[in-house]
Amino acid sequence: MPKFDEIAIVGLYCRLPDSPTPHAFWQNLLEKHCAIHNHRDPSSPEPKDWASYRAIIEKVDCFDYEHFGFSIEQAKATSPQHRLLLEACASTLDKLTSNGICLPELTGVLASEASDHLYWQALAEESATPLAAYQNLLGNDKDFLATQIAYKLNLHGPSFTIQTGCSSSLVATHLACRSLQMRDLDLALVGGVSAALPLSQPEPHIEGMIYAANGLCQPYTNKASGTVNGMGVVVIALQRLSDAIEQNNPIWAVIKGSAINNDGSNKVSFTSPAVDSHINVINKALKDAGIDANQVASIEGHGTGTSLGDAIELTALHSVYGQQRKNPCYLGSVKANIGHLDAVSGLASLAKVTLSLSQGILPPQRYAED
Repeated sequence: MPKFDEIAIVGLYCRLPDSPTPHAFWQNLLEKHCAIHNHRDPSSPEPKDWASYRAIIEKVDCFDYEHFGFSIEQAKATSPQHRLLLEACASTLDKLTSNGICLPELTGVLASEASDHLYWQALAEESATPLAAYQNLLGNDKDFLATQIAYKLNLHGPSFTIQTGCSSSLVATHLACRSLQMRDLDLALVGGVSAALPLSQPEPHIEGMIYAANGLCQPYTNKASGTVNGMGVVVIALQRLSDAIEQNNPIWAVIKGSAINNDGSNKVSFTSPAVDSHINVINKALKDAGIDANQVASIEGHGTGTSLGDAIELTALHSVYGQQRKNPCYLGSVKANIGHLDAVSGLASLAKVTLSLSQGILPPQRYAED
């Protein structure tokens, strides 16, 4: 079977904690900056064993609704996550066209978002009419995330939402690559957003659960006690590498291969990852890319800071990359800087790798000394 086309990343938008731009994000990575802060409401005492640490983005309530053809009522009925991702995709397209890239007819959107049921529930309680309830549905349901963006931006390529939990935005990236390789798309916007409200909702630290006791996310270290939630929005623009070269488009990085799979029931519980499935999907991706494990010099892992998840991931990574190595392979996780961004966590990691490749520098890993 002939090898699939390689895929170029020709555009990158990110709005991440303490990092409103890709440049700011890169500078924070170089400085090992931690964007996780305590956002406890001082007027309400925090219950014991509950943590209000978050990595947030500012002004999620701001939206230029008239620019996108919304009425004020429609804007209020649309979740901040939908609004943020629409703005991000529009900004990405504006940047592409300003760089001289002509948008092809088959431009599509593949999108993912974190759960935001509390915001939708609050709107539902205020809905006075069936029409208002219907508008709330269109502005909040995940089913309409990608297609609403395609409608507002007049994009005619296949557009759909992908939801697979923490892996959502990377699964979307894989499927976008396949859509480009199969010629269903000529340009793909892959986006993810996590900006669930309200911020005042603390997370419980319970022994054996996922949230950190100390408000820090310290992946792959002996001090790790769990993860911390984060907010953010990331969009990448993808194009077949051959087309990007022919059109002289800017190339941030190249995706040489990718793969996805599923654990089935071969694991301790539904929420526990499986070592064998990790190993299999990594090997599939290496085969798809046409490279050997020993050629890989750096890995950006999932690295949530949970004892079970990190241990399983490290076992799988060592099995694939740690055998008979002649050169070191560096491991990192951006969650140490910005927390766990739920459905967009994979794209946040890819944004870090993309910036690293474009700059030719491997940024230091926060807490590596631990």
